[in-house]
Amino acid sequence: MRVQYLTGQVAALRPLTLADKDTAGRWHPSPYPLDSARAEEWLKETHKAGMWGRTMYYAIVRIDGAATPEASDDEIVGSVKVWTNGRHSQVNIHVAPFVEDAGAIRADVLTFVVPWLASEREMLTTTVEIVSDETEEIAAAEAIGMTQAVRLREHIARPGGWADLYFYQMINGNWRFENEETGNA
Repeated sequence: MRVQYLTGQVAALRPLTLADKDTAGRWHPSPYPLDSARAEEWLKETHKAGMWGRTMYYAIVRIDGAATPEASDDEIVGSVKVWTNGRHSQVNIHVAPFVEDAGAIRADVLTFVVPWLASEREMLTTTVEIVSDETEEIAAAEAIGMTQAVRLREHIARPGGWADLYFYQMINGNWRFENEETGNA
């Protein structure tokens, strides 16, 4: 059920389905566990908007090395929420708290979701929140051309203290407008 253009080196995205209700603890971005019945209700309510809604949810699956996506039995390790408003989008990447390589997964997902939103979905801007101690994700964001737009100091509580929250943003270069008087972009 995976699509090629939403596949990276470590992880891939696929739509959430009702069959995923039993693994809600992996993909639902809540501090509290969600049981199967509530997960089914949430999935049904979320899918009502369909492709016309502003919010899309995808399951993050770990790539297990199968030759073809059809032959794969991928394990759900998290989810991605993509919120759009006109030509602006925001991406929230959630990986289950018990996944050991969560940083690598978030970084990999970032490297294909943000360019997809810029090229295929033609978003003017895409914004991602990254905590300052998530170095793999920061490196991935900077590698694909995102820049730090906002920094909220000591905004996120961590076991060892507080961490800053960064808002990284990509502005789509295809949306450049030239000044008629100067000819500059």
